[in-house]
Amino acid sequence: MVKTVFLALRSPREQDPSELIGRLASREEAHLVLVEDAVYNALDPRRAESLKEVAHEVYIAKDDLAAKGFSEADLKAGTTVDYDGIVELIMERTERTVTL
Repeated sequence: MVKTVFLALRSPREQDPSELIGRLASREEAHLVLVEDAVYNALDPRRAESLKEVAHEVYIAKDDLAAKGFSEADLKAGTTVDYDGIVELIMERTERTVTL
C-alpha cells in the first residue's frame, strides 16, 4: 500500500511541491500526482529532477497534460495516468492524501 499521495494543483510559479514533500515524507513513502497547472513541473528538466528526488513515483494527469498541448513524450519525469487511475490510487491504494 502507498503511504502518502501528494496531489499538486498549482503551477511551478506558485509552488514547488518538492520542497513540501521533502519535509513531510520520505522518498519511499511519497507518491506525487500532478494535475491542472502542476503538470508543468514534469516538463521542466530542473523541476522534474527535483520531483524524482523526493517522490518514489510521479504521475501526471493525462487529460490535463493534453489540455495544455503536451504529450507523454514531452515529460522529463513521471508517467501519465487517466482520472480513473488517479481515483483508484487515492481511494484504494493510499493511506493518506495531501493536497498541495
